[in-house]
Formats: sequence, structure tokens, C-alpha cells
Amino acid sequence: MKLIIRSVGVVGAGVAIAIPDWNQLRELPGSYGFFARDPYETAFQSLMFESVKDLRRVPGRNMIRFFHDEGDDFERLHVAFKEFKNKNPKIAKYVGGFESLDDKVHAPLQAADLIANSARLMASEWVQTRKNISLSLLRECIPRVQVWDRTLLLELLERHKRKAKRRGDIP
Repeated sequence: MKLIIRSVGVVGAGVAIAIPDWNQLRELPGSYGFFARDPYETAFQSLMFESVKDLRRVPGRNMIRFFHDEGDDFERLHVAFKEFKNKNPKIAKYVGGFESLDDKVHAPLQAADLIANSARLMASEWVQTRKNISLSLLRECIPRVQVWDRTLLLELLERHKRKAKRRGDIP
């Protein structure tokens, strides 16, 4: 898999969410809009945020565009993309758009699908067994991967609450 990914020049970043933890914490009073409608949208928005953070480290005036296959969920994700940009105007300055492409024609999208499916399997195994071998294999193919288990989700939620308080969004 690593050779295929390297041959098309795709660099992977990923978010794997422990769904039982996500569902439980999403229902807590006081999550203050931290969680999107579903975990996929939450991961998608996180990846957009992290991608722009990485982009801003590159010298010059740069922008980024996001691509997704032409699947049934494109429209839903396009709405999530627009919501993300509206909620994050500083980030939005660096985002050029969100487009759909035929993944059967574009090799980078095929590689991204391979990465995503492999990552899902390895992260799922790690969440179930907590054996670091799965996480190590995952990180060999995807250098930047976060596994959002209960501990990390609580940490992210607390950060979100502190920012919301500073902005005056919550008392």
C-alpha cells in the first residue's frame, strides 16, 4: 500500500473516531456545537482545519482546494464545507473550494480511497484491541493520524469550551 500511495504523490492525514465514545459525548449537555451532525462531518471539518494549519506554514500566499468523489454524500459534505467556512472566517481565507471528481478517473482519489479504507480497518482494530501494532502500521502509511477516543474527545471538547467562553458564546 505504501508504494501505491507514494507513486501518486498523495500525503495522508486522518482522523479515526471511536464512535461509541463520540456518540456518548455528543449527548452531553454543554457540548456547545463542538460535534457536527455525524462523526464523518466532524472528522472532515477537523481535516480541513489541520490542512489549512499545515498550508499556513508554507512560505508565500497559498490556498487549498478540497476534492471528494462523486458519491451520494457529496452534497451533504458540501453543506458541511460551507458551514465550516462560515464558522471559521480566518481559515476560509485560505480555502479555494470543495469539488467532486470521478474517483475512477483520478488516481489521487483512488489512492485516497485506499488510504481511507485501510485507515478505517487499522483504526477500528486499534480501538477494539488497543494494540499499538495497528496504530503503528496506520502511521507508516498516514504520517498524521489522530485517533479520537474518549480521552482525546474530552480534551478537544474542553478546548472548544474555553474558546467559546473567551468569545463570549457561553457564560
